[in-house]
Amino acid sequence: MYHIPDPNQYKEAINSEAREEWKIVIDEEMSVLEKREVGQDVDCPANRDVLKGRWVYKTKVKTDRTIEGEKGRCCAKGFSQRPGEDYEEVYAPVARLKSLRILLSILVNQEYTIPQLDAKKLPFSMEI
Repeated sequence: MYHIPDPNQYKEAINSEAREEWKIVIDEEMSVLEKREVGQDVDCPANRDVLKGRWVYKTKVKTDRTIEGEKGRCCAKGFSQRPGEDYEEVYAPVARLKSLRILLSILVNQEYTIPQLDAKKLPFSMEI
């Protein structure tokens, strides 16, 4: 399988030959987070630690070995939290592809309209 080494850190992405592409990816991700109002600036209480984050980068390659594009995600390092102290609930905004297909097939079967599907590129065919 064809593989392009992805940056492991922000510094690597910004200092790489593909820095312009990574800057675009980072700006897009930050725009999405701002648009969705994810997080807010607050003063950190003296008895709490700031939850750090990191960027995760991935170059998407098509089966014909051409580059489809780059992806970047800003992720929180949730593993540094302590149950009962730093958090009460666990939430992961992830859906399985099978679940999405079932939901879409039910909507189509019931002749409902789908006003919005928030996805840049769907990883599967929408033939129903």
